[in-house]
Amino acid sequence: MQAPFIDEYKGYQLHCAPDALVGGGFAARLQIGRAYGAHRDDYTVDAGAGVFEVQVDAAKHARQVGRQWVDERAQPPRVMATWPAG
Repeated sequence: MQAPFIDEYKGYQLHCAPDALVGGGFAARLQIGRAYGAHRDDYTVDAGAGVFEVQVDAAKHARQVGRQWVDERAQPPRVMATWPAG
């Protein structure tokens, strides 16, 4: 996983860019988004309070949390029925 630390999973975008901490290390951060049609849902998800020495490790942790979140909560996309005119 490389910067900008964005992953696609089951139709969701996982934004996993870690925050650099003042005392050193990185905190995992996670934003999850999904767009369908003209609608977009965005979620800020708690990725835990751990401190990681390496930026990529924090991003990988956030990605794992994000994939688990999607697996637990994802609903299949709604399908709009189109009825024939008449």
